[in-house]
Amino acid sequence: MNYFDDRMITGFISALRTALLPLLVIVLVMAAGALSGCGIAGSDNTSQNAGSVEAPAGTSETTSGETAADTSSNSCENPYYLVDFGKIRKYRLSSKLPDGEREYTLKQKMVDETTFAEIRSYSSGLTLSVNWICTDEGLRAAEYVSQAQMQAAQFQMETLESSGISIPNEWSLGKEWSSSYKVKANLDAGPVKAAADGTVTLEHKLAAEGEKITVPGGEFEADRVDTVIRIDLKMQNANIPVKEFRSSVWFSPKVGIVKQRAFGDFGEETVEFMGFE
Repeated sequence: MNYFDDRMITGFISALRTALLPLLVIVLVMAAGALSGCGIAGSDNTSQNAGSVEAPAGTSETTSGETAADTSSNSCENPYYLVDFGKIRKYRLSSKLPDGEREYTLKQKMVDETTFAEIRSYSSGLTLSVNWICTDEGLRAAEYVSQAQMQAAQFQMETLESSGISIPNEWSLGKEWSSSYKVKANLDAGPVKAAADGTVTLEHKLAAEGEKITVPGGEFEADRVDTVIRIDLKMQNANIPVKEFRSSVWFSPKVGIVKQRAFGDFGEETVEFMGFE
């Protein structure tokens, strides 16, 4: 599932570089998380500019101490993923890159009866928002949108259509499920501009139950979901080599995500729960 940080698919940009020109190798993905914001199934897009975020369509801002909806009437409840509009979670992200350790907070806001937004605020000043859809089968991240900004380049991915489930309402050991996104990608690197379209497919499997996980935020018994992410894009009439990435995410009903490991051409990154604010 797309709980990923801004360098999660560096290898994908390498494929773009091969297809076009030598470009700066950068990418930012929502997570999951990475997880990056906009509207349901690609509509009502939300700004992702560094340091600021607009409320997703239908979301009202609240004053300190208030929540956008009463969690007691929350129709988006999931037994494996905490949806609580009164809690702010803290996470630490680490990788082997020079600036690879930083922190972010995660808060949730109700948009309507079947949609909520997750907003991640990074210590770097970047703020990202993504909408989630609540269905009878479970929760789905409504978009797979990414944006990377550095001095010389920018990469953006827009979701046109989404399907499947990110986190089911019921699972058992060995259960498999999937989610997919029809996307459009744009690269703007100074004089180099290019567009591509294609699909992002995520294949999930409940690989373990009740694993003991120790993170800065405490000790948990968590279920591990392993995911394979495949990005298949076409630029004009040329196919870009399919890129594949993998992740393991540990879920606790008391928190949601307590730990995540992701790995691929970019190397490896780890996200750990640090506690509630």
